[in-house]
Amino acid sequence: MSIEVAFMLILYWTTLLMFTVCRRHYNEQRPHSSLGYQTPSEIAAMERDKCQSLTFALAS
Repeated sequence: MSIEVAFMLILYWTTLLMFTVCRRHYNEQRPHSSLGYQTPSEIAAMERDKCQSLTFALAS
């Protein structure tokens, strides 16, 4: 493998990693105005808590 090919592969994987990190931050950690400026992770946690309390209430 030539040095140019190795460099291109490193550049490709670095770009892919950076894109994945940015996409995750945008979709999971950044507050969204449509969610009342909460993060999707916070909304998911609240929904899980609602489901758990509902399941507990129905089981009682």
